[in-house]
Amino acid sequence: MVRTIFLTTSTHLSQEEVWKYIINVTNYPEFVPFVKAVQLSEPFAEGSVWHDVTTILGVPLRIKHVNERISHLKKVIFLIDLPFGGSMKQSYTLSQQDKKLQVTCCITFEVRPSVIEPLVTPLLEKRLKYMITTALEKIQ
Repeated sequence: MVRTIFLTTSTHLSQEEVWKYIINVTNYPEFVPFVKAVQLSEPFAEGSVWHDVTTILGVPLRIKHVNERISHLKKVIFLIDLPFGGSMKQSYTLSQQDKKLQVTCCITFEVRPSVIEPLVTPLLEKRLKYMITTALEKIQ
């Protein structure tokens, strides 16, 4: 079953500042929980591939990301292969609302095989919300 998580927050930071945090993936270990390292094998651009080393239940796993779409200062979409099977799409959208910047995160994922879905999905949902919320708090 496909699940979707939406998180939205407002910040006093400028669009340029938040954009730098999102696209400078090598800095993720500084503010994204569980991310221990990021490895780029090519310049960060639309279509490029990068990996992060994330701990899941204390075990470091190398996770592949593909930059599906990059719209400068507006939106970035990452496609991610889940280590236990399945896939995820993470979308980050920036928009100016009055004098504040609105940051919207949409994460869609599907866990496979379906036999582990009832166990893994609630844990993954909770973990993703924590990771995104904490990262957004840390950059402010």
